[in-house]
Amino acid sequence: MNKRALCSCIVAMVLPSVAAGSHTEAEKPAATGLLHSAVGMVHAPPETPARAGRLVVLTRYAARLDPEDAETCRLLAAVYESQGRLAEAADAIESCIAAHQDRCHHTNCRWLELLLRQRERAEQRVSLLEDMLADEDLPAGVRAVAAARLGRLHRGRGEVEQARLAYLTSLELDPTNPDAAEGLLAVIDNPTAVDEAESLLRLLLGNPKAVAIAWDLAALLDSLGLHERALVFFEHAWDTAIAAGGREALSASFVTEYFNTMLNAGMHAEAIRRFEPALEQFSEHLDLLALMVEAHRQTGDQDRAERTAERMLELYMPEEADEELSPQEQAELAWFHLMMLDDPPTAMEHAQRAAEDDPHDTFIRRVVAASVYRAGDPETARQPLEQLSDRDVYASVFLAELLFEAGESEAAAETLRSAVRRNRSGPAYRKARELAGREDIALPPAEQADETAAVIDRSDLGVLAMGRSPEEFVSAELSPTTESVQVGEPIVVEATLANIGDVDVTVGDWGLLAPRMSLEVELGEHRMTNMPLLRWPAPRRLAPGESVSASTRLDVAELEEMLARRPLERLTLTVRAVLDPVQTSDGIASALPQLRVEPISIVREALVGNHLDAQEAPVQITEDLRERLSEGSVEQRMLAARQIGSLLAAARRPREESPAPEWLESNETAEALLELLERALSDESPAVRAEMIAVLHACPPDEPIIARLGSAVTDASPLVRMRTAELLGVWDKAGNRPVLEFLAEDDDDLVRDMAGLFVAREDQ
Repeated sequence: MNKRALCSCIVAMVLPSVAAGSHTEAEKPAATGLLHSAVGMVHAPPETPARAGRLVVLTRYAARLDPEDAETCRLLAAVYESQGRLAEAADAIESCIAAHQDRCHHTNCRWLELLLRQRERAEQRVSLLEDMLADEDLPAGVRAVAAARLGRLHRGRGEVEQARLAYLTSLELDPTNPDAAEGLLAVIDNPTAVDEAESLLRLLLGNPKAVAIAWDLAALLDSLGLHERALVFFEHAWDTAIAAGGREALSASFVTEYFNTMLNAGMHAEAIRRFEPALEQFSEHLDLLALMVEAHRQTGDQDRAERTAERMLELYMPEEADEELSPQEQAELAWFHLMMLDDPPTAMEHAQRAAEDDPHDTFIRRVVAASVYRAGDPETARQPLEQLSDRDVYASVFLAELLFEAGESEAAAETLRSAVRRNRSGPAYRKARELAGREDIALPPAEQADETAAVIDRSDLGVLAMGRSPEEFVSAELSPTTESVQVGEPIVVEATLANIGDVDVTVGDWGLLAPRMSLEVELGEHRMTNMPLLRWPAPRRLAPGESVSASTRLDVAELEEMLARRPLERLTLTVRAVLDPVQTSDGIASALPQLRVEPISIVREALVGNHLDAQEAPVQITEDLRERLSEGSVEQRMLAARQIGSLLAAARRPREESPAPEWLESNETAEALLELLERALSDESPAVRAEMIAVLHACPPDEPIIARLGSAVTDASPLVRMRTAELLGVWDKAGNRPVLEFLAEDDDDLVRDMAGLFVAREDQ
């Protein structure tokens, strides 16, 4: 600010200030404008002057004017939480819940966490959680969260029985609460297979797209010999992973376990059809190739088995002729020759080399003993096989075979029974089962296998279909609240999430989907991703036919400034949405890519349509704005202020941007716009005056504008003074400091806080 402009401001301080006007009519639109500015700070670049401090002041002022607005309460809670003011943050959330009967699971759980964080002693937390658990006015899902947290507290204090009861209570309220499902398993001494299956099943039913949980449950069932039931969950994990990410989402270890279980179930031909394509993806995975050799041999296709075995041999052999193999590699090569090529002499050769370097390794000892036995020397092989049989299933199988040949049938049978008690999955298990079949030996079922099967059989697994085909159960639709907007009007989109299926859909971070949507806007060549996140106020469970809607405003930060500087252009915005966004190595992606949200278009109209010639445009614009400033409602006058600010910004934008028409830069138009600026700054409503100052952020701070801000410094409305402090602070001109110091001594705390942000910055 030069001396002349500074003098204008100082003189204005002693002139009569503008009357405050009635706040009653203006409080709501003023609060809306403040909240919009605060959200803009959230999405502004990090280098934005006093960004965090402005966010705090703007949000607090919005809450002062409209304390029951839900979005303001949530943002205010975040502000207070960031400052460590947990009680005030909790009060803000509670006000939101009380005012709107908010059943939003996320909001209620956030309130619960804020209350807990205020209580340092465990007894205080227990008391709070017990009270919340007893409050039947709270949603069941929230009470379930309180019970699970209570269980965690009891468990941490060593109160196992109380923890168990709390977890059970949580599961009664929400059978799929993940903390309770895992916590209950953790407080059981020596959990059984039934306990583990129940816990995993609860987790999977709560989140049917949880591939890792389905895999864990399948592996558990497979280990119990419940191979057909295991395949239900392997297939679910396979289909869910592919539906979400294609075959690239499959890992070699998962495919190997699935393949292995199909062979356990005797489904050799089906396994070949399913997994042959996977061999192209994992062409050098030896375990998969070995399973394919086994499958081909079981179906009688020896030619394909031999070709696959030859491929394995190529992988086993060193790339360089003179390369030395490690003892482990020698042993693996020996095992391959023994089991895949039925070549005991070559197996013996490699096994003995391995044993020379590492004679105590269990695997190497097994390979040596098995090779010796198959080479025709059972007596030499017997003792090492006996020594290994209590910990190595393959050693047990070879030993049992040896004992059957020696006529020791009872000992052989017991050896087989002991082996399958330890392991009921894999090639060794299948060898044991095959041998038992030949010798007519009955193998015992796994302990608790029947009870675990009953847990699976009595569960409704139909809900798992939503993990594979979520688009058949939920829909998400994005729409504009209006397809075209005028300059300065809010650009708002609405989204609706609906349950279109016939069963409840579990919603949340551990659910079919998290109820949120990220947005991005394309405007010409510009792509803006730093948009407000849309979050649905969803309950824990969305019932069939139930839907929730939410809206958010897009014209914030970069987009708002871009639109403000181009009021004379008709602009088309393309809005794209990502449902349940997650961060990946390639950027933001949807956790449910099957649920594609169709993009929408919104047109921001030009201020005066196509009438942009030098004679008609300025007359049409100024007359329209003057009329609305004189006769319009508060909202209409605030819109006029935004349009005045947009025209001022367009006339002053850098030359490298698309040039403004000559009439906009003419002296006549400039004077007309400054006159309109003065009118807005002297409006009877503080909301209009404050809005006029707020929109000047997009303008370069030139002398004609600064000179007209003098009366705002001593305006009767603290809202106007606060906005003035913000504007002068952001403009950061050397001459602004005396004015900011003056406002830093204001009677209103929020005016002082805003001005103080910039005074303190200059002092640093």
